[in-house]
Amino acid sequence: MQRFTIGIAAALAAGLALACARPHAGPPALPAAAACRAAVSVDGGSSRAIDWILPADDEDRPMLDEWCRAVGPAVVSRGLPHEALPGIDDLVVVSWNVEVGGGDIETLLDYLRDESHPNRQIVVLLQEAYRGGSLVPPTARRASVPRRIAPAPPSGARASVVDIAERRGLFLFYAPSMRNGSGEAPTPAEDRGNAILSTLPLADLAAIELPFEHQRRVAVAATVDVVDRSGTLSRVRLVAAHLDARSSWRRGAFFWFGRLRQAAALMKGIARLDRNASASASPHASPPTILGGDFNSWLGELEPDVRLARSRFPQTPPSPAHVTFPLVGAIGVHLDHLFFSLPDGWRADVSRLPQRWGSDHYPIAARLGQDPS
Repeated sequence: MQRFTIGIAAALAAGLALACARPHAGPPALPAAAACRAAVSVDGGSSRAIDWILPADDEDRPMLDEWCRAVGPAVVSRGLPHEALPGIDDLVVVSWNVEVGGGDIETLLDYLRDESHPNRQIVVLLQEAYRGGSLVPPTARRASVPRRIAPAPPSGARASVVDIAERRGLFLFYAPSMRNGSGEAPTPAEDRGNAILSTLPLADLAAIELPFEHQRRVAVAATVDVVDRSGTLSRVRLVAAHLDARSSWRRGAFFWFGRLRQAAALMKGIARLDRNASASASPHASPPTILGGDFNSWLGELEPDVRLARSRFPQTPPSPAHVTFPLVGAIGVHLDHLFFSLPDGWRADVSRLPQRWGSDHYPIAARLGQDPS
């Protein structure tokens, strides 16, 4: 793995150099690979640096860079300030593939934080979140892009994850994996990827770029602070990931081989974050970690990538064995998972939420707690 910490100054310099090198190009120039691996604030201004981990296989870099140039930079949004740290019992973590705006995120937030749980703190690990606006390159004629996905949510209006964070006063870390369509008129310029949306401040931001299979995939990681029942501060790492639905045909491998390759790189990336924390003498080295995402596990718990994740996250409870991606009627598959690496005495209860709220996936939720001492 190679580790990059990229500031916005380097991104702007790379973009300016590219513009100067090709002043008379026809369509607008796509940003340099460094620019799309930077992090900015909602208005495009400078933001905190993030750790960006790239796969070790250099064969993947040309394709990853090509897809990267078609998207905008990552976005970090600061929510409303917090006066007190929440207890473990007040934290709910949800993982949800929102189908590029089809899922109504705000309705989910209202469901989770109703009048009976006014102090509940929420972290949502999102897959297929989307972002539109001026931060996305206006055209993608020089890069490979997937087709545009733009389902109408129950409310009738798609909402960018950045707009939702701003409207709700939430903390956000969003890193695009790929463009959402070419952006040719009359469709808007959009990209899509993984995000962490939180009522709690996010720290230790990191992006883990996975080996290229069918599409570019970038997992996102951040930490939040909570206190246990004894009042001891704990920093919890959260990771949102989305693995490919199929392997690259050029590898001629089984359909799950690419996901296993990506899952192995994801585990190495998380381990790298732990080593970095240990090397910096952080009191939160190797923090409790929750990994959520759409693993595209068509074989469910038998899928090799799921089994690998379970071996890395030994406190993961037994699967509720619910369908998270319906196919026909009650028939479907279990694509979405939450995995846990927790301290002694901590536990996680996982359930599938009762509705899809417009997405093609059900959200899954976890309540954290502690065993009686």
